[in-house]
Amino acid sequence: MNTSTFDPVRYKATTKEQWDTAAEAWDRWAPTLQQWLGTATELMLDMANVRQGSSVLDVAAGAGDQTLHAAKRVGSEGFVLATVVFIKLRKNGSSRR
Repeated sequence: MNTSTFDPVRYKATTKEQWDTAAEAWDRWAPTLQQWLGTATELMLDMANVRQGSSVLDVAAGAGDQTLHAAKRVGSEGFVLATVVFIKLRKNGSSRR
């Protein structure tokens, strides 16, 4: 039986380190990922009924590609708020905008 306890601080640090390590490659592969996920992203936004004037909360937005799709849909009358924990991934992603 495993008696170790979950350490949330260690878990967060380890996860951040893993994403920081992956950030550059994620950014490099972004066009391919967008192509692969584009249809699924549009379907997700359709199913959530995201349209002009909608409000969207994107939790764990990662590099923000789906967030940007949502923002285009809601337009200037809508509102999109994205949260992200792993800053390096977001900084890399912002260079594509």
